[in-house]
Order: sequence, then structure tokens, then C-alpha cells
Amino acid sequence: MKKIISLFIILLVSISLTACGSTDSANDSTESNDSKYTAGTYSETVSGHNGDITVDVTFSDSAITDITIVEAEETEGLGDTALETVSEAIIEAQSTDVDTVSGATVSSEALIEAVNSAITNATK
Repeated sequence: MKKIISLFIILLVSISLTACGSTDSANDSTESNDSKYTAGTYSETVSGHNGDITVDVTFSDSAITDITIVEAEETEGLGDTALETVSEAIIEAQSTDVDTVSGATVSSEALIEAVNSAITNATK
């Protein structure tokens, strides 16, 4: 009986490690390490929590180099701070697969949506 339980535990650990080690690059079309962009700045407007958010996303041939919040009516001290935090995280990760800011999820997700749209336009 102990052997069966041991084998079962080993099987569960193996499955867990396999699941943790895999990546699904098909669902993360925002990875830019291997992507080639058309260099330039792309302006995108999306709906945020309190109104539209307009951002300029600048690309080199191979990276997201800058995200500028042009206009946003997000809550001062929360939504606007989240936009800056998420922008920095996207540039650092070179991906929109970043954490949102708790308490400003709508603003964070809106920015991610805008950057994803810019990525789509920059890769055409």
C-alpha cells in the first residue's frame, strides 16, 4: 500500500512540475523578444474606468521602447498611478502579460488593451 501511495505522489509531483514548466506562447501574442515591429509611435484610445485613455506606444524594430499616457481621466492617486506602474512593467517585461494594480484593475486592463492594439498595428 505504501508503494502505491508513493507512486501516486510521484505521479502528482511530476504532473505539477510539467504544468509549471510549460508556456503557452500561442495565447501570448505580445511577446516581443522574437517579434519584429515596424518602428514608430502608435496612438491608441480605449475606454478606461472614468473615460477614455489615450496612449502613445513607441517601438524600435525589436522592442517596446516607451509608453506615454497622453490623456486619461482615471482616479487621481489610484488609476493614474496604475497606468504608470503597468506601463513600466510592460516595457520591462516586453510583454503585456503583467500584473494589474489592485483597486485599479479596469484602468490597468484598459492600458493593456491599448498596448495590445498598438502591438497588433506595429506587427502588420
